[in-house]
Amino acid sequence: MKKNNNRITDTAIDMGDTGEACKMYNEDDKEGLRAFLRQPSAEAGKTNGELVGLQRDDLRDWETSDTWVEKVKGLVWNFESPSRLIEINWSMSAGGNLAGTLNAGLWRDLTRLDCSGNQLTALDVSALKTLAYLLVGNNRLNALDVRKNGELDFLSCPNNRLTGLDVSRNTKLYYLDCSNNQLASVDGTRNTRIESLNCDNNPLTAMDEDAKKALFALDFEGMCFQMFFENKSYEQVMNKLYNEDDKEGLRMFLRQPSAEAGKTNGEQLRLHASDMNNWENDEAWIEIISSLPSNDNPSKRMVIRPELVWNSESPKRLTEIMWSRKNLAGSLDAGKWSMLKSLHCADNGISTLDVRSNTSLDDLDCSNNRLTALNTDANTALFRLDCSGNQLSALDTRANKQLMTIIGSYNQLTSLEVSKDKTPVFFINCNANRLQLSDLFSIMERFDEKEKDRELGSILGEQYLPLQKIRINSELDFSGENVIDGVSTQFTVTLSQNDTPAPASDYSITDGKIKFFRAGIYYLTMTNEAIISDRQYPAKAIAKIEVAENG
Repeated sequence: MKKNNNRITDTAIDMGDTGEACKMYNEDDKEGLRAFLRQPSAEAGKTNGELVGLQRDDLRDWETSDTWVEKVKGLVWNFESPSRLIEINWSMSAGGNLAGTLNAGLWRDLTRLDCSGNQLTALDVSALKTLAYLLVGNNRLNALDVRKNGELDFLSCPNNRLTGLDVSRNTKLYYLDCSNNQLASVDGTRNTRIESLNCDNNPLTAMDEDAKKALFALDFEGMCFQMFFENKSYEQVMNKLYNEDDKEGLRMFLRQPSAEAGKTNGEQLRLHASDMNNWENDEAWIEIISSLPSNDNPSKRMVIRPELVWNSESPKRLTEIMWSRKNLAGSLDAGKWSMLKSLHCADNGISTLDVRSNTSLDDLDCSNNRLTALNTDANTALFRLDCSGNQLSALDTRANKQLMTIIGSYNQLTSLEVSKDKTPVFFINCNANRLQLSDLFSIMERFDEKEKDRELGSILGEQYLPLQKIRINSELDFSGENVIDGVSTQFTVTLSQNDTPAPASDYSITDGKIKFFRAGIYYLTMTNEAIISDRQYPAKAIAKIEVAENG
């Protein structure tokens, strides 16, 4: 499906913490909101306003104050002064109980309106000249007039009670779903940019066979698809829009249980069980998980990106996945996504990740999951890697000769191998692992020369070595850490992690070999000035040592 290039949310503004309560928001926009929010909802005893974040008290002074505006969920405002409303995301609000008549006439700068999955009985968008996205499916609308919405390029109005729909003036439309209504005809002859059309389950009694065939003769990227309404639905005919391997790879992961009990990964990505019932034969589910998600926190300025990005081949190939913070879990095998370039699946509960077949991958963020292993040998195009916050014990990036950024902090790494080929690594963060000082020096040698001269730069940080258990008079051998690049390592022994010095009589250190003469718990900290790290995260290795009595 065609993408929006973030034209809506690029202009979003953070008004959440300004504290200014008056005239921050346009009066017309506020009046339009008040007119709808004061109406009764479908939930007994509650107004629409109460379903989108307001309390009864908020309605008492909303004519003179702006504080209530910031409580309304699903709104995005621009940077003007006063700010204008540009986006409304009320899909399935409060269980789909928004009701009544929605007159959007005062929201003159609105570009996106999503109120799908509610119980609206009337909608007026005739004054919205800039409206580009309109999603009103699954309501109770008997009529929808979009003839004056010349900028409209995405219209989704399925599962209503529409008996007529005129899109002849919406020449920019590339997506139209008007399925499951009571339409007698659909005239798409002027919609030459249409790429995705679904008018299934309408009677179309006012159209002869030639008109039906003309409607369904779509020219998509040079390929003509003839769809005959009486025999095949849109999905059945167009099921080759997306590559079969890519779809199967998605299905394999989306059917797995998520980190939330009772839900699959697919359900975390806005799919319903019904969407997955026939996903072997249609592609409607792909449109859902590929579309722009709504801004769940409109008080914060943010850019919203499509969760899936496809290229322009035929059939389309999957090139980008943005699934961070989605409560996903299980095993993610990316092997079927052979054209994948960017994979972001951070902050989930994924336990295994297989990218061994993804030779085009150049950006991988799998941070804050539950990975115990990661193999990037095949990812020769990899430019950026963030695998921090997992349970990795080893990371070998020697095959990733284009790699410029490595973030592997907060793992359990005892080995981190970096390519020694010509291209230098510009930034590394391996803080909070189990690497030796000598390992840190080897890593530092791969820094860009300019990086070595900076006080603020790559983070080698603190390394927490595995627990050491010995008996009195036994020896721990750190002689391999004693001298690094001609510089002697400083060894410091403390009784606790808050740097209380241990009595000199408790231990001896000779050429990196340490012996203890008294039982107890000690901390050995090793530093070496030959190792350069960001000044806020100096390089050091810390070993906890438990010394027991003999016997």
